[in-house]
Parts: sequence; C-alpha cells; structure tokens
Amino acid sequence: MTFNALVETVDSSNVSAIASNTQILTCVPDQLTTENISAAANIAAQILKKPNISEDSQASVAVMATVSQLLDANETEFNHNNLVNVTTSLTKTMEEFSFTANISQPNIAIQSAPLKLSSSTILFSAQRDTALGYYQSTKLEIKENVSGLIGDLSTEVQILFNIINTSSSDNGRVGFVLYQNDKLFQSRIYRSHNSFSKQIVSGNIDNRNFSSIEIAFSPKAFQIKYKYAKPLEYISYIGVGLSMAGLVITILFQILTSCWLAALDQNQNFSMQKPMLWSFLLPVALILLFNIIVFIKITVSVIWKKNENLTRNKKDSSMKKMIGTISIVVVLGITWTIGYLMLINHEETSLVFSYVFCIFNATQNPNFKNGTK
Repeated sequence: MTFNALVETVDSSNVSAIASNTQILTCVPDQLTTENISAAANIAAQILKKPNISEDSQASVAVMATVSQLLDANETEFNHNNLVNVTTSLTKTMEEFSFTANISQPNIAIQSAPLKLSSSTILFSAQRDTALGYYQSTKLEIKENVSGLIGDLSTEVQILFNIINTSSSDNGRVGFVLYQNDKLFQSRIYRSHNSFSKQIVSGNIDNRNFSSIEIAFSPKAFQIKYKYAKPLEYISYIGVGLSMAGLVITILFQILTSCWLAALDQNQNFSMQKPMLWSFLLPVALILLFNIIVFIKITVSVIWKKNENLTRNKKDSSMKKMIGTISIVVVLGITWTIGYLMLINHEETSLVFSYVFCIFNATQNPNFKNGTK
C-alpha cells in the first residue's frame, strides 16, 4: 500500500491498520522523500485528532513510532516550505495528544499526568536509558510539589512549573512532548547552517495557571553524522607516510653505523685502505661539514643577530635563542659528528664517544631528522 492510498483511507474505522502500515512505510528513514514525509505526517496528525485515540494503544504506539522514524529522515528533505504547514499541524496535534498519553520512542517521548488541587509545582524530567552500549528510549518522569530543579547531570532536560491554584476543578492535566531533534520545526525564512542536534521540549497545562517556569538542559555538544574534511584525511596520510619514512631512515642509519665501525682494522685502528672510508666516511664528512656551515650561518644571522629593522618590542630571551640553536643542531644532524670521535685510537676515549653516539642517535626522534617536527 502506498502513502496516497493510506491518506485516502485514513477516515475509515480501521485506524490501527492504517497506523501500522504507515509505520512500515517509514521504517527506512534514509529513503524517505519530502512527499513521503508530508504524507506520513498528515496521516499521523489525522489519526491523533480522532476522539479517544489514546485508548487505542496499538494505533497510538504505531503513530509515535512513525513520527520517531520521520525524525531520522535526511534533514535536507525537510528544507521545503510546503512541509511547514503539515509539520506545524502535526506538532500542535501532539501537544493536545500529550494530555492523555504516555509513550516513549527513540526520537520522541510523551508523558502526561493528572493534577491535584494541592499541586503547587510540577517537575518534568527526561533521561536517556542506556543499555548494551547504545541509546534506548527516553525515560520520562513527572513529580509534584518538589522544592526545585534537581542537580542530576545525567538528566537531559527539566521543566519546572510553579502553579497558581485559581480553579476549583480537580480535572487539571499536564502533558509534555520531547523531540530529540528539530526537524519538525523548520522555518520558512531562517535556515540553520550548523550540524548540532537541538532538542525540542513542549510543556502544556490544562485547566490550571502557572506563575513561572524554570528550564534546565544538560548539553552534550553532539553533532549529527559528523564528517572530517577531506584535506584533514590527506594530511593524516602524508603525516603517517613521513613518520614511516623517518623510521626507515633511522633504521638505515643504525645499519650504516655498524658499517662505519667496519672501517676499523683488526687492531681497532682506522685504515685508509678500507673501502668504507671512500664510500661512506668521506661523503658523510662533506655533508656534515656543509651542515655545520649552514648551522653557523642560521645561528648567527637569524637567531643571535640583532635586527634593527624588526618592529617587535619584545626581545627574545637568551633561553629561547638557546632552544632555537639546539633545534637547528638536531635538524641538521650535527650529532653525527660524534661518530668521527669514535675513531680516536685511545680505547677509553673511543668507548665513551661510542656510548654517546649510540645514545644520541638511538633516542633521536625520526621526525626531527626529517625536519617535520
């Protein structure tokens, strides 16, 4: 059965069947179109307007399940002005329905209670029931003659009515409706550009007056279907790639360190005839020499030299300059110069520099060696 067919038969006596069929047709919210939402909301409103509908528990629960499923539909489908009249009619009908019903669904909950003549305050509270690691239906509670709002942070929303007993009637009632988002409350003029979830709560008193209202929310800063921007994803991939590359380079340097030691002969003396001298030691020495020259140039010209053309009033401290100098040393890999001191023939001296070289290079962050940190 289609939505159009249900709209045409909503005036029939079999209201429960119509409500159940509407619930079935809206059970896949992501596939609902604007027309589907309009038809389903219209059906729900017409059913809720029927006399004594709250006595038909099957139809009432099916209608509330339908409304809950509509609130899971794509938000873009609600951004049409032709939906405003239908959703407004539905929400107003639900306010009247809230005086006689107590139903809870994942995205909507209704609670009602009779009022006594002695009632001076009415406190409505809503709290999400959690079980098995996911959100269940909302737990609602109404208390009479309370001293004020409660300090329970786990409670999502509270409304406190201070009642004025000007009526002699004992048939007063109170009803509340809690919506987990604002999709049924779109404006023809204003369009929200943020993706934050906004709860809507409706509180109504019948045959009573109230002097003041107190409301308290416990905000979650929850965002609907939050998605990371694509550039952040690419940056993450690049960053992880650089870190992996730095780790590989560090491993290669450790391997080359062992090769370096291979330049020593069997008497632990440095030999000019070792191939390692010409294939590794001299090229590395030239690179380190170049790094030392760059280090001195940057340190003197950028970090320590006073620039009279700068307009900054705050002068960098010596400590800050020293940290900058050390950072440049690390980035340029000057610590590798310690490796050459390992070639000293004096056994104890060479051993000391060997320990220093291994400690500095083994603990040095690979990101520093790549200049990425």
